Amino acid sequence: MPPYFAPSPSLLRADEAHPPVVHVQTPPRFSKLEFVTYDGTVDPLNWLNQCDQFFKGQRTLVSDRTWIASYHLRGAAQTWYYALNQDEGGMPPWERSRNLCLLRFGLPIRGSRPAELGRLPFLTSVQDFADRFQALACHAPVVSAHYIEEDPANAGLGDQAAPVDVEHLKLFGVPVPTYAVVRREHPNQELNYFIEQDDFIEIHGKRFCKPFVEKPIDGDDHNIMIYYPSYAGGGMKELFRKVGNRSSEFYPEVRKVRRDGSYIYEEFMPTGGTDVKVYTIGPGYAHAEARKSPVVDGVVMRNSDGKEVRYPVLLTPTEKQIARNVCQAFRQAVCGFDLLRCDLGEARSYVCDVNGWSFVKSSYKYYDDAACILRKMFLDEKAPHIYTIPAHLPWRISEPAQPSDAVRNRERGTVGIPMQSEELRCVIAVIRQ
Repeated sequence: MPPYFAPSPSLLRADEAHPPVVHVQTPPRFSKLEFVTYDGTVDPLNWLNQCDQFFKGQRTLVSDRTWIASYHLRGAAQTWYYALNQDEGGMPPWERSRNLCLLRFGLPIRGSRPAELGRLPFLTSVQDFADRFQALACHAPVVSAHYIEEDPANAGLGDQAAPVDVEHLKLFGVPVPTYAVVRREHPNQELNYFIEQDDFIEIHGKRFCKPFVEKPIDGDDHNIMIYYPSYAGGGMKELFRKVGNRSSEFYPEVRKVRRDGSYIYEEFMPTGGTDVKVYTIGPGYAHAEARKSPVVDGVVMRNSDGKEVRYPVLLTPTEKQIARNVCQAFRQAVCGFDLLRCDLGEARSYVCDVNGWSFVKSSYKYYDDAACILRKMFLDEKAPHIYTIPAHLPWRISEPAQPSDAVRNRERGTVGIPMQSEELRCVIAVIRQ
């Protein structure tokens, strides 16, 4: 409604000496509103929505929103924001801070949100189910909007979560190759957004020129294809899990991409014939090894013990930050991922695959370090008052890392009780889904 302008008194009739007052509806910019704090113990969605309402009502500048919200963080949330500030090199924009807060403290991601809604179990009562359904449904637009926009059929694809993982990495600043997704509900389904020519494909208008990589969305399918351009002779190379001394095969007559299912297409990243495997134990530790890429000739190099030959490599500061971000993105301390070191005008590294629970095949130092770090993690979480581990690495079994028997007995309340020569040090369960 436009503001009211009073006419000149000379223009008013006698009965209009006091014109009606028109009230303009404007938001109460300086009214006192309570800004609720958040400590990271519950789903932050409601708190973030309250923040948005406050900013809208108070017409808060975009540049001020992250600062105002972070001032009202408490406990674990405040600690998380401090670490985020350090990692980002400053205060991130509000939209990014909002998304990262949802990922860090929100409901865990086990696939697409619509698929999780479809699998939501009925536990106790209709009201309980309705409450849990609503809490999960509120997150569905945030996570699945990208995939529904690409293809409405994406909303019901269950556990095929590979694109979700890629977007998850990008949100945490992890560099990934340029990619696009093609989803089919049945084999050989014609898609109006997919075009294939001799030396390129187009997906939603995004062109991928050969060579490019084709990966199945199904995480259990490890058959990856690389398609080569006609000027290089054409053909396709299939990468697969090692069979004997082979890890890939070349098929010169294959020129067309697969159409029997759903796939991710990525630009091909030249690496000079090597792949880098990175293994993390928490965000502060990463072990890296290089091996001959299966793209070279498909022959697996093995040592005298029959194991694949790998060489330790040093990670750059940027690659170490990538390892930290991967751990934080999936909230998984022990994991592995594949790193592609490329030189396309400038040296850069990209993550092409995250493997979940993954361990170094043969390295005594790695397992010594892992024992030290994991034990410290367990004690910090469950018994922070007990500190018996050196703060620095490397650590060796022969080093006196344990306190005396008297100290241990005093901590356990077993003073005066005869101790056996052996004791249970720890119980570790590795559970793979």
